[in-house]
Amino acid sequence: MGELESSPESPLEALAGKRHGWRDDGRHLRLEIVRRGRMTIEQNGETRIFDPGDMLLVEPSHAFSRSFREPTQVSVVHIPKRALRERGLSWQFASACQPVHENGDVTAVRALLLAFTAHVDNASDALIERVGHQFLDLMDVLLEHSGATQTGRGAKWVVARAAQLITRRLADPDLSIASLAGQLNLSISSLTRAFRQRGLSPMRYAYSLRLEHAGRLLAETPDLAIKDVANRCGFASAAHFSRLFRQKYGVTPREYANAYACSSANAGAETCSTS
Repeated sequence: MGELESSPESPLEALAGKRHGWRDDGRHLRLEIVRRGRMTIEQNGETRIFDPGDMLLVEPSHAFSRSFREPTQVSVVHIPKRALRERGLSWQFASACQPVHENGDVTAVRALLLAFTAHVDNASDALIERVGHQFLDLMDVLLEHSGATQTGRGAKWVVARAAQLITRRLADPDLSIASLAGQLNLSISSLTRAFRQRGLSPMRYAYSLRLEHAGRLLAETPDLAIKDVANRCGFASAAHFSRLFRQKYGVTPREYANAYACSSANAGAETCSTS
């Protein structure tokens, strides 16, 4: 995700009410959460005040100033705009600061961010990278509840947004082209056409992700019943799942799981069988 950090503003600067004219190279957005204290942002004569728990998106390429009149701590996530565009998220900011309005989903995302940024100094780079990608996939929740304006809905945007929805609904047996199109406020033909331009089919893509997820489940929990794997991956039946799995991997799900169980055993300690 680029940089992920817990950034306490200097208490000395906060007490002095020092103003910052922070600018950026235009390649990142800043997601900020006020943990304690109070922060004031001014732009073009407009003043916004943020209290503990408030969350905002900041476009640093716009000129603005901020001040603190008490010890204040702000957790900051630097979000590469390129990564958002790759996920089909294209938004325009009319001003430097866009408050994120509260609802159940926003509250949940904020809690996750705060929990992680509180411990980020002790996390490995590999974990930060993994968690960063997950947070990027949740950015649409925050953007949709800010004052930013969505721009661009080309084929790349449609496919990226549909891919996000498919990933979230892998276990949903009711996932369909019609339901995806409805969530995206598109016609079925528009959704299908966007995928076709990229050499894909919505449901073939969905089944590919489901089978990859099933492969991970079987490798990690080889004793899991095939019926349970099928249910967790959104397949209507174990028979349908097994048939598609064999087409993709060349072996049955049970043979696949047994092969992973065998590879994890000590070499030569026992004889493994895929039967």
